Amino acid sequence: MFAKINGVDLFFDVVGSGLSVTEKGLDPKPVLFVHHGGPGGDHSLFRPWLDGLQDKVQIVYFDHRGTGRSGRADISTYTMQQMADDIEALRIYLGVEAPVLLGVSFGGMVALHYAVRYPDSLSKLILSNTAPSYEYYESSFKRVAEVASAEQMELLTARFSGTSTPEQNARWGEVADPLYYRTTPPLAEREAVWARMIPGPEVAEHVMKNDMTSFDLRAQLGAVHIPTLVVTGRYDWVTPPSQSEEIVKGIPHANLHVFENSGHGPLVEETDEYLDVISRFIQTGGHQINIERED
Repeated sequence: MFAKINGVDLFFDVVGSGLSVTEKGLDPKPVLFVHHGGPGGDHSLFRPWLDGLQDKVQIVYFDHRGTGRSGRADISTYTMQQMADDIEALRIYLGVEAPVLLGVSFGGMVALHYAVRYPDSLSKLILSNTAPSYEYYESSFKRVAEVASAEQMELLTARFSGTSTPEQNARWGEVADPLYYRTTPPLAEREAVWARMIPGPEVAEHVMKNDMTSFDLRAQLGAVHIPTLVVTGRYDWVTPPSQSEEIVKGIPHANLHVFENSGHGPLVEETDEYLDVISRFIQTGGHQINIERED
């Protein structure tokens, strides 16, 4: 399905019904909007793992502009602020009054932009393995340099600076991807994830070169007045736990949960605990979605 918003066809997919059957009738479930990482990834990175929440929430996945099944746009619009505006436009398009928003990694940075720009549009906020400013870059590379090989550092440096070549992208999965886990899944499983994804390398290049280096919302965190859950993996070097701690210090109603046996992807490494923590936090959040349009 597509929402024609802000000059782009934004792809979204809905998993789970909007109503749950109870002894007294039909009750609306919370609606969970999910913003994937990258930049340049797509929503398939969450699936099938996050689908496990569908009995308790209605999940709205979407691909940010320029990635996945969403339409491509002028490269100058590939910014975190524009992506935050796209979330608000999608919320209005779908008629959702106050969803819960889950942002993961780069998606968490966009989610922070959204919460600052539209403080009254959400019921709750979940930030997973993310950071409040570009300051994460220096600390992350110090940590990974202690364990990475020369080839891995070559690929990481290129990707984080937005200068990856097609050849480097082709080597990424087998060479650099294992660094993102505490316990690396088998190669076949990771290859299946990559096969499902439709990347947007031009988005990644533009964001990393032009948008990420000025990213800093630390002074604005106090404006986020809704209940906020911040989660991270103990062994996450990309956005280290110190970054999550900084977010919690800045947001008045934020709590922190650390997954002790995960790297940058606790949804995959500690799926049951991740779903349980998220589910308990959003039990009372969100409102029913009302979709009348289909592609």
